[in-house]
Amino acid sequence: MKPAEVFKQMKKDPYFLLKDYLLDMIFLGSLVFALTFLRSELKLELHPAYLFALVLAIPSGWLVAAFLHKAGHENVSKGPVNKIIGEFVGHFVGYGFHNFILVHTLHHLYSDHKYDPVSPRGMSFLRYLVSPNKYMIKNTKEFLRDTHTETKNYESILSLQSFIFHTNMVLRLAAWFMIFGLTLVVLFYL
Repeated sequence: MKPAEVFKQMKKDPYFLLKDYLLDMIFLGSLVFALTFLRSELKLELHPAYLFALVLAIPSGWLVAAFLHKAGHENVSKGPVNKIIGEFVGHFVGYGFHNFILVHTLHHLYSDHKYDPVSPRGMSFLRYLVSPNKYMIKNTKEFLRDTHTETKNYESILSLQSFIFHTNMVLRLAAWFMIFGLTLVVLFYL
């Protein structure tokens, strides 16, 4: 499904994100379960080569962000390659490709207005720096509430979506931790 279609579906179907999050949770739970049996012990090992990894992590982070942004605009390629890259880097950053599409589309549609999830409007630099996700989630939820006001029990749907969203973030981090080990994950996410 193309990024623009994903956003349309989020607006049209109040259960779209919930279904999407549940599919992610099943995939991530299965992955973590499988990795638990494939990797029996996790160690914190420090090697001088990890300093090189830390130096590479900074431009790699920029590259991941660039690919996520390009995939969100369907500029990587026209077709399944765009979706595959978007999903991969979306999982890598922790919150998933469809969440990026939602937040980024809202940012383009409502720049520095009520529903802009990344607007630092009314905040000091330090306040925005230490908790951008808090305001991103708050503004996105406000948009979803206002969009789905006609849906009975939408607050319950939103609460369940929120719980599963945060569970999936933990599962994604656990999966990367189990694949790369504690040291490389810590170095990368620093």
